Amino acid sequence: MAKKPPKENIIPPIAPRERPYCPRTMVRYDKSLEPYPTKWVCRMCLKMLLSKEAVKNHLINCNARSSQNQANQAPPSNKDTPYICKYCDKVFSRRLPLKRHLEVHEKADSTQNNLKTKGHDNND
Repeated sequence: MAKKPPKENIIPPIAPRERPYCPRTMVRYDKSLEPYPTKWVCRMCLKMLLSKEAVKNHLINCNARSSQNQANQAPPSNKDTPYICKYCDKVFSRRLPLKRHLEVHEKADSTQNNLKTKGHDNND
């Protein structure tokens, strides 16, 4: 009698588990509320959504709003820093630091003027 080859324990390949739907701008909570097993929260506006379709629709609207806000914001320019020293053209973003800076120039000017006037009095 011929021996039959032993049966190999063949394990069926495990199908890769499908990743649950969750866009990058969303946070997914599974089994969170009884009537709704899954809910999503938008990271940009903190709105809670209860269905996959609502998430897809929300992403269209929320991303459009955020891109409009970014387009409306102008890059920083010299218009944001209008305080410029009249003596040395140094730029300041606020008025008070410019005033302090100008005092340094004015003290230096007044000291030079005092020295010049004193020098003229001694020469006469």
